[in-house]
Amino acid sequence: MREDISELAREESFPLASRLALVGLAMGLLLSSFNISVVNVALPDLANRLAVSMPAVQWLVVTYLLAMTCLMPMAGWWGDRWGRKPVMLSGICIFSLGTIGCVLAESLTPLIMARLVQGVGAALMISLAMTFVSDLLPASKTGLAMGVLGTTSAVGTALGPVLGGLLITYFHWHALFYVSLPVSILSFLISARQLPDRRSVAPSSVPQGHLWHHLRESTGLQRSCGANFLVSAVIMSTMVVGPFYLSDGIGLTTEQIGLVMAFGPVVAAVTGAPAGKLTDNRGPGFVIRTGLVVMLSGCLLIALLSIWGLSFPGAAAFGYVVPLVMITAGYAMFQAANNTLVMKNVQEGRKGVTSALLNLSRNLGLMAGASVLGWVYLVAMAVAPTGQPQSVVAFAVTFVVSAGLVMLALSGMVRKRT
Repeated sequence: MREDISELAREESFPLASRLALVGLAMGLLLSSFNISVVNVALPDLANRLAVSMPAVQWLVVTYLLAMTCLMPMAGWWGDRWGRKPVMLSGICIFSLGTIGCVLAESLTPLIMARLVQGVGAALMISLAMTFVSDLLPASKTGLAMGVLGTTSAVGTALGPVLGGLLITYFHWHALFYVSLPVSILSFLISARQLPDRRSVAPSSVPQGHLWHHLRESTGLQRSCGANFLVSAVIMSTMVVGPFYLSDGIGLTTEQIGLVMAFGPVVAAVTGAPAGKLTDNRGPGFVIRTGLVVMLSGCLLIALLSIWGLSFPGAAAFGYVVPLVMITAGYAMFQAANNTLVMKNVQEGRKGVTSALLNLSRNLGLMAGASVLGWVYLVAMAVAPTGQPQSVVAFAVTFVVSAGLVMLALSGMVRKRT
């Protein structure tokens, strides 16, 4: 990612202040994504240490995601109405307060409340990060900047399970949250000094009406958000259904599952910035369609190879990793290009709500993928033919359904004029 920011720096119209501002935004995204995944890996251990049930400790994840998802539309409108910089800085401060609350908590209830505060701050940071891009660099580099921000988010997601596992193993569980404090403080200091304080034109006086009216009046935005919802659901299925297949279907150990599952976020992190460059060079429409075709191919291939792996057990893990790389790389391409397509020509007074809608559709897709595609997997397990490895059959069915969702997204984006 450092090389990509360096490339941006070679643009005469992208001075040091703008580079630092982009770093501050990236830190905010890193914090938001890291604090989703860092808790996930520690849930079993937290349940034991806090002496609570697994359903109870899962509220640490659900509360954070719900706060982010529910507040995103309002966050974008607040940025348009009162200025993106003050709202962004408020988000960093609120997130920091929630993190301090997590560090001080000694039982589950105050920890859940602190996670709620963290989620509020994360919603403000995520919703507004993309809106600053057009203020910081020329339009010819928008795709690259979107790719850098997407890469940062993927790095946070990938770093969470790895660092979280180490912290919970060798330190007190409070260390899961200690690590976010210095990053949030640095992000605030950089953003306060370097982010432009450009006020938007006054938006509608009714935030909800402004948001949904903005979505209804733009067919292109509807299709972009709809496709974002669908592909985000598919990418979540790799995180939710994948571990069950790797464990029950091909018998990997916990350590091996962690290693295999790390391929997805790492590939997304590596692909994000190059996808942004390709978007700048070839246009967002081409990259969107290419990314969706790659995702579609990966979904079909992972379903096919999971069945094929029944005859070749030694190659089953390899047959999972290769399609997973395709799915996550295609997703990274889609995200960089779709965000660029939507944000590049947004009117000044609508950048906040537009960014919020993109992030809202993504979060809703992630939640739908965890619930709906998880349900598809369980149903397929229940009706799988006797004598067959049920987890393998259910996994294949789930990704055939996922392929259908990607085809639906592709059909909508092909009809869209880009």
